[in-house]
Amino acid sequence: MSLDSCEMIFARALENREMSRDHCMDSGCNIMRVLVICAWSMGLMLLGSVCRVSAQAPELRGNAFRVRKVLVLHSYHSDTQWTRDITAGITAGLEGADVPVDLHVEYMDTKRYYNEEYLAKLKAVYKYKFSEAPADVLITVDDNALRFAVDSRSDVFSGVPIVFCGVNHYDPGEFAEQRNLTGIVESWDALGTVRLALHLHPGTTTLYVINDDTPTGRANRARLDESFASPDARVDVQYLGSGVTMQQLQQQVAQLPENSVVLMMSFNRDSEGVYYDYETSIEFVRKVCERPMYGVWDFYLGHGIVGGHLTSGETQG
Repeated sequence: MSLDSCEMIFARALENREMSRDHCMDSGCNIMRVLVICAWSMGLMLLGSVCRVSAQAPELRGNAFRVRKVLVLHSYHSDTQWTRDITAGITAGLEGADVPVDLHVEYMDTKRYYNEEYLAKLKAVYKYKFSEAPADVLITVDDNALRFAVDSRSDVFSGVPIVFCGVNHYDPGEFAEQRNLTGIVESWDALGTVRLALHLHPGTTTLYVINDDTPTGRANRARLDESFASPDARVDVQYLGSGVTMQQLQQQVAQLPENSVVLMMSFNRDSEGVYYDYETSIEFVRKVCERPMYGVWDFYLGHGIVGGHLTSGETQG
């Protein structure tokens, strides 16, 4: 209802109220006259309230009550605890939003499939799904999703702000020309974990790091090399897991010397291309490992590690 319509109704209501007053001159109409006047006054107040709400409603519908579309693009599959924990963290964070949110989650599954042909097909699928109905914000999880989103931004995610999390080896210069991009770097503490292990096992001379050759593994290796270059490491570091099958890795781990500890990073794909999620891979290693194992992620707890300075997926989300 428009304000002009409200003014016309007010005018007619006042005119009718005056007519009621003129027709009730005798004393017997005094009570009725009071009731009529009160009724009209209350009606005018209610009508005024309705008109004010009607005048404001289009603005509220257009802004405060518009559903925001949030697209979460995971690098991996939902079968990993890390992925599930981050989704839980994002969901919990959005529950307190001041506006309605439509949360949509996609899984790139790049632990199993990661080559140019596969990424091109993903790009075509996402372009079909989201180019005509873009999200208000895109949340990317882990390195592969962030780089895919940036590379596909002009075709698939044009104009969509990007918020990243779970990125292992972040180089600000790599994204210097990107606009509306921000996020949280996954800051696990390998050196702190090694210090803890050396404190609990003072006779340790060698640290064996299990780390594969996937994109995540290579990013991990770069950060580990930086950390272990510190004099505080005080231990000989040896890497296992690159260019071997799971069976070969188990054979290596079963023969580790007594004066050693193990840092379990990731072994998600072996030399034959067989995929292992985090929980499965550490279960295979634990079966043959007689040395203390440490980690940097909390999803390894309960699956064989002693402990460590642990990073939480839910906190990242």
